[in-house]
Amino acid sequence: MALSTDRLNLNNHEIFRKIRERLPNQQLKTKNLMVCSDDMLFVWDPVEECLLTLSLRSPDREGCPEERAFQTLLPQSPPSFPVERIRCSDTGRQVALYGPRGVAVLDVPRRWDLSGKFQQGSKTCRCRTVLAAPAVEVRQVRWHPGSPADSHLLVLTSDNSLRLYNSSANPEIRQLQVVHLGRAPIGGIMSSSKLPLLGGLGETAVDFDFAPPLTLKGKRTTAGGRTADADVEWPIMVLRGNGDVYSVLVPLAAKDGGALPRPVVRGPLTMYPPADDNYGVDACSVLVLQTSPPLLVVATSAGTLYHCLLLSPEDGGGDAADLSLRDLSIRDLRDLSAVDDEDALRKEVSKMWTSVANNSLAGQPVLHVFESVELELGLSLDDDLLGDVSFNCPLHLQNHPTSNDRYLVSHEAGIHILFLPIVAQLTKFVNASDDYAESCLPKFDSQSNSVAEYLLCTRVCGGGNGNVPSESSTTSPILGLALSSAPATLIALLAGGEVVSLLLSSLHLPSISSQSILSLNSLTGNPKLNEEAFDEHIRKLLKHRGTLPIFKFEEKAMSSPQEALKFINRGTQLLYEKYFQRHEQAHEDIENRMKRLQRIKEHQLSDLSNLEKERSDLKSKVEVLVEKLNEMKKKQEELSDRAERVLRNANMKQPQVSNAEVQMRKDLSTKQIKLVEMREKLDKIRKYSMDQKSQLDRWNLHQKKRVVPMNDTHQDVIKNNLKQMREELSSLVEKVKSSQTELEL
Repeated sequence: MALSTDRLNLNNHEIFRKIRERLPNQQLKTKNLMVCSDDMLFVWDPVEECLLTLSLRSPDREGCPEERAFQTLLPQSPPSFPVERIRCSDTGRQVALYGPRGVAVLDVPRRWDLSGKFQQGSKTCRCRTVLAAPAVEVRQVRWHPGSPADSHLLVLTSDNSLRLYNSSANPEIRQLQVVHLGRAPIGGIMSSSKLPLLGGLGETAVDFDFAPPLTLKGKRTTAGGRTADADVEWPIMVLRGNGDVYSVLVPLAAKDGGALPRPVVRGPLTMYPPADDNYGVDACSVLVLQTSPPLLVVATSAGTLYHCLLLSPEDGGGDAADLSLRDLSIRDLRDLSAVDDEDALRKEVSKMWTSVANNSLAGQPVLHVFESVELELGLSLDDDLLGDVSFNCPLHLQNHPTSNDRYLVSHEAGIHILFLPIVAQLTKFVNASDDYAESCLPKFDSQSNSVAEYLLCTRVCGGGNGNVPSESSTTSPILGLALSSAPATLIALLAGGEVVSLLLSSLHLPSISSQSILSLNSLTGNPKLNEEAFDEHIRKLLKHRGTLPIFKFEEKAMSSPQEALKFINRGTQLLYEKYFQRHEQAHEDIENRMKRLQRIKEHQLSDLSNLEKERSDLKSKVEVLVEKLNEMKKKQEELSDRAERVLRNANMKQPQVSNAEVQMRKDLSTKQIKLVEMREKLDKIRKYSMDQKSQLDRWNLHQKKRVVPMNDTHQDVIKNNLKQMREELSSLVEKVKSSQTELEL
């Protein structure tokens, strides 16, 4: 089945058909006329000087061409210079168009339509454009990630300076500040009569990138965070052509509303371990991976990539990129991994910290180069796998859209993707507690080496004398490279107008199951289990260092049928040497493994049949034993009941008193004594009661005797008095009644 190199089916789209017709016949250097922001693809049309946009969200379904219709963004003031690169801001609201002779910023319209189109799907949209035309050559342009309004732009120019612009001004970009990075070279694009002396010696800046932010209050912020606080600073890592790296702090706002503070330039940063050539004198590009600690990548025109750890000592000014003493010990882990003695390890760490501290008394960060990777720049038709070693071209680095442990490299010979397994180890080491930090030290072995995969090859080196390229050696530079996320997809525009869209799959994922099995086997100590797993053996057998990319050449790359045949033979040879031989060996090992497993299976089947027979025999024996067990259980219960009865009868007929009976007799005697005492007390109470009753009778008799009897005379007197009183009362009643009668009348 043929390999599909256009996953998004962009070659048949009207945008790229138009671009393909208008491209010049010969392209001399790599450009980037294409960028992707979220799901929107921007492509610059150099003929009509407009920006073409295409939404990647809408599917390309048959019968619905309007869903993939593109829009044209027309700048109100078209750039007066040739545009070679475009760069979109983080929010996608502005697009920077730049070339060696100037910079233009185009405001992107609002997306109102539900399908994500600009200005309700209008085919042509006019956009506000601001221009900046410095008198020197523009080398690099990047949007400042800490800009509050996403309008600050940093421009690196050939006069060895960084210029800070604010694109919110109109009609030209307002320049806020100029940061001089060193002496200005002699000459430039406007004065070609003089030689650019410093540029030839590599004393000028060639590229820059942003490191994670620093907070002066000592609080760490995220790499993708955005804040308008004046205490937050974004270090800018500037690369010179001779390989020196500088750290620059450019403030965006003044603390009291006055003039901007003076920028701080520190460097060149010390690089460990030191090298005589300072790791190359033809550096061309730099990239900072937003990891912890930050990883800095330096690329040279010879195709070499240097991976460095950016380590900053604690100086009280912030810790977004600063590491502690434990983190600084990473800078020479390659040598420390070979130290077995714990005391020697501590001495080496102390020695390294002392050397780093001496070189960073002013709070200057340091770089530790832990790895270098050499890329294959094209395919050679000779036996040399690395192709033409004398071929040099600028390398352009670009972040992976979804992962911090990957990045892409584009150049005149194609596109590479780099995978760094050390990032996961460093993250685990930084997040580990102090007690387990030493056990989590990264190991710089073959498992942690970076892996470079050649995705797309656009250069072929014809057969010459050795590595000397022939006249037919041609390059096909990349004119556009865009990366879209969810899922991560690479979109490349080649010099011939062809578009390649590939899905960026995960590379070289670790075999977790095999590693866990091997670690478990090592703990068990079983020699048979400690043997290497067969799938791990096949994986190592099929693993190869070189990769065979997708070849995309122009027709003129093969000037004769002989060279075309030689290219086919060379490709076939590479396939056979790097793939087929290993696959044949793997096929043979798999067949041998299958035969061994077949024999083992036969033995196991025979053992299984024998075990099945033994199982049936054991089952019948178990049934007999279960019946016997039930009978024995019943017998045992009967014997237990009989023994209990015997013990009870023997206990009852025993002549001597038992302990319980002795205790009961004691209790009874105690209660008898208490009963006698209670009877005596009751008698006393009765006697006392009888005494009390007799006394009461005597008292009542005495009271009766004390009553005075009344005689007849007294009784008559009392009766007479009572009679008299009654008569008086009756007379009074009559008077009252008569009085009431009178009152009524």
